[in-house]
Amino acid sequence: MKVEAAEERRPRIGSLARVIGASAVLAVVGATLLACGTAPEPAPRLERNPAPRREESLEDEIVSADPPILEPETAPPREDPPACESQTASYDPVFPRINVLFALDRSGSMHIPIPGGGTRWTATRDALFALLEKLKAKNARASVMQFPQGDPSLHTCCGISARNEVVCNCSIYPSPQKRCSPSTYIVPAPMNLDDKAVSVIKASVNGSNDMFYWGTPLAAALTAAVDAQKRSKNDGIKVVVLLTDGAPTSCDTPSDPDANDIERVVAAARSGMTGAEKIRTYVLGIMDGPNGARPDLLSKVAVAGGTARTANCSATDSCFYPVDVSTFATTITNALDKIARDAADCTFDVPETPGVTMDEIDVTLVRTGGPQILERDPKRREGWDLLEGGKQFKLFGEACRTLKEDPKAKVQIVVGCKDSRPD
Repeated sequence: MKVEAAEERRPRIGSLARVIGASAVLAVVGATLLACGTAPEPAPRLERNPAPRREESLEDEIVSADPPILEPETAPPREDPPACESQTASYDPVFPRINVLFALDRSGSMHIPIPGGGTRWTATRDALFALLEKLKAKNARASVMQFPQGDPSLHTCCGISARNEVVCNCSIYPSPQKRCSPSTYIVPAPMNLDDKAVSVIKASVNGSNDMFYWGTPLAAALTAAVDAQKRSKNDGIKVVVLLTDGAPTSCDTPSDPDANDIERVVAAARSGMTGAEKIRTYVLGIMDGPNGARPDLLSKVAVAGGTARTANCSATDSCFYPVDVSTFATTITNALDKIARDAADCTFDVPETPGVTMDEIDVTLVRTGGPQILERDPKRREGWDLLEGGKQFKLFGEACRTLKEDPKAKVQIVVGCKDSRPD
């Protein structure tokens, strides 16, 4: 008997203020690792940033680390025009290395055609492969985990109808035990982007091109992805990028009737934000009316995963990155570019400079409107501060927002200007 999969029928939620595509999201990760550009010539007068705005506190008051003595060598001084007459050196701090685990939905609905040719799956695959090459060039690490896993493909008895709906005529459907258990899920290649790892990733993803998998076990897949990042011994920032075109389905049983509850997925995302090392979860949802993802559900996951796009996005269910099927290839690339820049979280490794303490330097934000000296703020509301251990520093408040939103923005460490500017 012909069966239309209930999991692919989803109600339309209201329109979003901004629609961003799936190919865009994959390019974001590479943008985070771009090298800083050169300073404008001649160098404009540096301006101080406003005093900390206490009413917009991003974190509770924190006692900052003692300024370390920076050892010589490593980072060569920049050769840009000086920011002030007394400048003796300028250095480009670098983003910490980023480790990205992509959790890709390969359920049957990903084979729905998109305007311009191809399917949701082929557009996602192509954008991912292009991004992996960019990340490889930027010394990032990445790998891919597809879901669902554990079940045989139903490509012999399922397909996509003329109405772009999943239609199956199978005599038997796989039970949920395997696909709905986090222990089932594996990452086929190590978190690396050498030639061998990239080849394994591409072979694994291409193996799903003609397959048709049942269900969208978001809770199990995200739990497995977060746990994999927690177990990783890699240094640097660790994130999960979850891409899906649906809501949780096909895990409920008589003994666990609430297995498809979105709160299970929310709990998985929240688990990454516990402990000393944070594993943030970025969420991309493919938007296609009743056949696409639900903004109200995915926004909750993004909030729990520490990646809400704005402070008030929950009110409009816009905390995740939407991918519009009408502009799929372009929007997924743009979304990934934004994620990559955001993933660094305004955190930088402190460059080594010859015998200079952090009390003797200025952190400068070079932006579209010109360079701006940032004040150190131990309360971490505006400006910058050292992080625990003294090996990294982070921007806060408006400076961090500018760095994420202005594609031309960069950060510099300047030596010699501190005593030359007016109080």
